[in-house]
Amino acid sequence: VTGSLGMIPRLCEDAGIDCYPGVWISGDKKENEKGVLELIQVANQEFSCIKGLIVGNEVLLREDLSEGELIDYIERVRRSTNLPVGTADVWQVWEEHPELAAAVDFVLVHIHPYWDGIAVEKAADYVFEKWQELEQSYPEKRVMIGETGWPTRGHKNGKAVAGEENQRIFLSRFLVLNRDHDAGYFLFEVFD
Repeated sequence: VTGSLGMIPRLCEDAGIDCYPGVWISGDKKENEKGVLELIQVANQEFSCIKGLIVGNEVLLREDLSEGELIDYIERVRRSTNLPVGTADVWQVWEEHPELAAAVDFVLVHIHPYWDGIAVEKAADYVFEKWQELEQSYPEKRVMIGETGWPTRGHKNGKAVAGEENQRIFLSRFLVLNRDHDAGYFLFEVFD
């Protein structure tokens, strides 16, 4: 694979960093097909850094496809590789779609307290409350936090206020709480 999807696992392999390559899934089935084939090709190169594959990001939130169509892509990737396969979506979607949870090997959940209007002082606790709710709903699945973070700039959203100091407060508390919960997580995002 010559594209960035193939380059990233190579870089992660060299650096000793775990990698979860993913494919964007949308209503464009022709592009979905190209992306799924590329993801399968990357997965079958057997990089030791690849710990799982992500088929789609917020597909049901955006209503780009039906749950059944997304599950079909997930099952196709699983049949074509030897790696765990999941998809990423917001916590509300996971609560509303137990069939989707049954179809994946791991649950990758996005929990953004800022967008949910939560004050920064309660934000990290909120993330782990939602994470624990999903762990209880799907005890047979590994539940990982696919996106969380706090913006440095932006409008006030309910009790949530963007800013560098609030980002520091959120991340500090989040990392302390994660010591107790040991949730796999990805911070969103690297660049402001």
